[in-house]
Amino acid sequence: MPSYITEAELRTLGGDGRLFNNASQESLDTAMEAASAEADTYLSASYTVPLTTVSPALKLHVARAALYHFLSTNGFNPNGPDDVIERNYDRALNFYKALQKSQQALPNEVTEPDRDDIVHVVSTTARRERW
Repeated sequence: MPSYITEAELRTLGGDGRLFNNASQESLDTAMEAASAEADTYLSASYTVPLTTVSPALKLHVARAALYHFLSTNGFNPNGPDDVIERNYDRALNFYKALQKSQQALPNEVTEPDRDDIVHVVSTTARRERW
């Protein structure tokens, strides 16, 4: 499965790039693919997946989820003292859930309205002159 982020995006958006210094390419790819697949499980309720255009917001949340998955399988204890990574993962899940329930939309997925649906509004509020 393709990933919504590149390794470079994982290193810059996911957190401190040094966390990945000794990582194998296979473990990075697995984490990125797992995070993308996880996002798709939520997105599929409202979007056709995999997405062809990926918004910066989605990339950020997929990178944070990928970091969580990478560290969870490489010795990081998600219940340990560094809860920032877990909070970011929870934020990613909440973002996906909002997309799933159509409470939020991906900016790149906004469709133009049909021309017949456009309503023109004219303001009738008078402007006060101050002398």
